[in-house]
Formats: sequence, structure tokens, C-alpha cells
Amino acid sequence: MSYLNANADIIIQAGTELKEVAGKYNNIINEFYPKLENIQNNGVWISGSDQGSASVFLRAVAKDKPKAQDLGVKINATGEGLIQYGKGLNVTASIKP
Repeated sequence: MSYLNANADIIIQAGTELKEVAGKYNNIINEFYPKLENIQNNGVWISGSDQGSASVFLRAVAKDKPKAQDLGVKINATGEGLIQYGKGLNVTASIKP
């Protein structure tokens, strides 16, 4: 009778690397949005009213912040899923008839 011989280390490594990418992505998001939110305060872009171009732009971009943060969470979850899948494959592969 044959058995499955699988090395899931590559899958586990891919999941680990994906989680690292998620961490770096989250760092970028966490640095970007506060800088963007302060753009009017640092003199780079001044808007004279609530309807000025800077205010309108910032409101539009701020709407994407939750989606951007959610993407980082999903990337991390995918990496964790790959790691768990790889660990499961290693267990399955080690069971011989």
C-alpha cells in the first residue's frame, strides 16, 4: 500500500513570509494615515474651509482607511491559514499505513 510523502515546510515558510508582509503592510498603513490626517497642520497643504480641496481630499482618502486596515488583517489571516494547513499536511504525511 502506498502512502503520502509530503514536505509541507515550503507551505509553512510561505505562510510565515506572508505574515511578515502583513506586518510590514500594517506598519505602512499605521504611519501613512496619521501623516495624511496632519497634512493640513504641517503647512504642506492648507485648506481655508471645510469645503476646500485639502479637506475634501482628506475625507475621501479617510474612507479607505478601514479597508486598508482590513486588508492587512486578511493577509495575516491567510498566512496563518497556510501555516496551519502546512502543519496539518506534515501530520497527515507522517501517518503511514
